[in-house]
Amino acid sequence: METVRVAAFRRAVGWLTPEQLPMTAAESLASGHDSPALRELAGWSGREPAAELDGLWHRALDELGAGRPDQEAAERWALRDVAARLDAGALGSAREALAAVDGLDSAHGEREVRFRRAVARGCCEDCLADGGEASRRWDAEVRAAAAALVAEREQLRLLALRYLADALPTAELPTAAAELLAAGHDSPALCDLAGRGRGEPASELEPLLRRALDDAGAPCPGRAEAERWLLHDLAAQAADGRLTAVGFAAAVVHRELRGADAAEEALLVLLGQYCPCCCPDRWSAKEFRTWESDVRAAAALVGGRG
Repeated sequence: METVRVAAFRRAVGWLTPEQLPMTAAESLASGHDSPALRELAGWSGREPAAELDGLWHRALDELGAGRPDQEAAERWALRDVAARLDAGALGSAREALAAVDGLDSAHGEREVRFRRAVARGCCEDCLADGGEASRRWDAEVRAAAAALVAEREQLRLLALRYLADALPTAELPTAAAELLAAGHDSPALCDLAGRGRGEPASELEPLLRRALDDAGAPCPGRAEAERWLLHDLAAQAADGRLTAVGFAAAVVHRELRGADAAEEALLVLLGQYCPCCCPDRWSAKEFRTWESDVRAAAALVGGRG
């Protein structure tokens, strides 16, 4: 379910109509958001005047602290959303992407500008006739630019996964955000996060991370997803020798992975067999080597899936 901030972006670029706002408010309430204006809007029919619907929506955004996005921020979010849908196959062609970005004029940063310019080259029907070689080259160029923009988004999502899995301390969030900015990322929330101090509390820094994810069109991962990512990342390290089996067991000893599949569960069972207090004395050298080998084999099955 989309966040309130993403819904605000969609409304700002016209992808969400005033008539749809009551249902959006109801969905937001169901996802845990709450404010007097949001509850009132959820009870409306959608047949009220557009100005009144928008006015109540804006009140709800203010009450929730979500902020009203400016047009430029909304258009940049929408541009990234189009790139993500094209890369994922939800849009079938560069022509569909061209129709989707109609009216979106804002783009900042190398990858956003590259994607916007690539899509804009399709405006000439004569030069890019359907099925022609020029059209195929253009489609490939647009898809490559979309993939590069999505890859940038995934770097931000990886930062969120590391943080939510407790693999990145709260104090390191500003530094990590600054590194992303240096790598070419650009969003107001990310800039704000990069400028914060190491001693600021999670209650101040985490909302900025979530806003940066929204700005980039990246869904914020949940805790369970982050835990699964960490298991896969550690498994990949164990499989190629960067992490010992003992170190792997120590890293996951107090963690819970809900909904583990068969391969993940088998790996966790193996890791749980090792106790640092008694196994060094109780296991023979052969038993320990066998356990290490079994862990590496199980880790390869899990870590190799990304």
